[in-house]
Amino acid sequence: MLERKEKLLKRIVEEYLKTAEPVGSLKLSRSLKASPATIRNEMMELEEDGYIYQPHTSAGRIPSEKGYAFYIQKFITDKEDSSLEKKLNQLSAEHQDEDKIKVLAKIAAEILGEAVIVAFNENQLYFTGLSNLFGKPEFSVQIMVTTVSEVLDHCEEVMPQIVEKILQNQKILLGLDNPFDKNCSFVGVVLPGFEGGIFGILGPVRMDYQKNLNLVNSIKKILG
Repeated sequence: MLERKEKLLKRIVEEYLKTAEPVGSLKLSRSLKASPATIRNEMMELEEDGYIYQPHTSAGRIPSEKGYAFYIQKFITDKEDSSLEKKLNQLSAEHQDEDKIKVLAKIAAEILGEAVIVAFNENQLYFTGLSNLFGKPEFSVQIMVTTVSEVLDHCEEVMPQIVEKILQNQKILLGLDNPFDKNCSFVGVVLPGFEGGIFGILGPVRMDYQKNLNLVNSIKKILG
């Protein structure tokens, strides 16, 4: 992909992450300092290649799963956040063992506005922040809520698949690659000290992958 189209796709993804609204050419032309006609032409090319799509007639464009996958591969770096790590350490300093992990999970859910799932093992699970998940615009349709709720009710059944992928260092499970649900993504790491344990963020495909990855990496470092 040409660099200018990479930059355009990056802007579309990042704008959509913030607003949850289709992104139009006029808004992009201002930030990219290109004419709306040029932006429209390049958006059409990105759409033809399957990276973005138009959810409604006369609407702007939003990233497809292919677009998110490219964005993650090209722009997301696997790192920790030292300032966040320091904050998490301070807030959980008085706690130990499983209590510490649960406190970190609650803090993570609050910071990110996402749901957090901790598997101490494949049968001992801890959830927090589920109201964050179901409060997202993507879950305004009842069938979405019902589908994900059913998956969470049977979380033990999909957890072995999640653990296997995380153990292979596949920290971001996007859409169809996410055993929880194709309409969600999961960002997770191995939970130190627990065989088959993981600490992860569950949210819609429209999530801040860099921030979420930084956080789970920081928590792994704290617990390690």
